[in-house]
Amino acid sequence: MPASRVEQSLTRHYSFFLQHHQYAVAPPRPALPPEIIVQILSHPTRWLLTHSRSSVRDYVTDEHKPIILLPPFNASDLKLLRRIVFRFRSKDQGFSWDRSSYGTYNGSWTWFEAVVREPSLADMDPTGQPSLGVEPHNQHVRKRWELQRNRHAGTSHEDYEVVFEDGDERMAELKEAMREGDHLELRACAAFAAWVNHVEHATIDVFSLDNLKDGEGY
Repeated sequence: MPASRVEQSLTRHYSFFLQHHQYAVAPPRPALPPEIIVQILSHPTRWLLTHSRSSVRDYVTDEHKPIILLPPFNASDLKLLRRIVFRFRSKDQGFSWDRSSYGTYNGSWTWFEAVVREPSLADMDPTGQPSLGVEPHNQHVRKRWELQRNRHAGTSHEDYEVVFEDGDERMAELKEAMREGDHLELRACAAFAAWVNHVEHATIDVFSLDNLKDGEGY
């Protein structure tokens, strides 16, 4: 039985494909160098926001006052940690005796600190959640960093952002100092009579490498 026109057409197309398919298939690519693979796996596009805590209440302090306390870090947290962003909006009392420093950061005695703290019962409320205790400012502290001073005799609140990121000195110090179960804390500080730190709001965001093992961040 002679082939139909449709069958003849299909046969011609199939024969053409068999003759030329080798040009349609891409040749195998060489393997990527290991250092390139490491860069891809560690690229910031694979960083996930894994902790975020904000305080939107007004703080007025003339001492060292904790305003944000993150939950305790576990071993996986520390291994995958890549970036920490501290943000706050603040000003000092708006006056001082040193008029020559007005509008600068010279002679400013209100500032912010990041603190790595050992775990303690004062860090947890009755439900087991992080709580801002009233312990002395130097108790249970493993390491602290000054983040930012307020503008001297500032007349209005200003926004500040400080970043710890993989590869910089402060992040390396933090990873070395922090142990499993420790907390990260943001403090508003002031020293000497009449110096007051006015904090309108503050935030800590923690970014970590996504965990390919389970397809999610920790």
